[in-house]
Amino acid sequence: MDTDDRYLAMCAILGDMIFKMHKAGIAINNDTMLQQLLILFDEDETFDKAYYQAMIRIFL
Repeated sequence: MDTDDRYLAMCAILGDMIFKMHKAGIAINNDTMLQQLLILFDEDETFDKAYYQAMIRIFL
């Protein structure tokens, strides 16, 4: 997966998460978004926490 594909996939994931969190009444901020991503990617050894933290800051 190249960088553009990875970015688009991440935007889709974050957009979906924001919708679901808003619908559930969960506060949407850097910490809650990262917490939800950590739950989503719990067993994924390729999960790059620093990358997603940076992308959340850009996305929000």
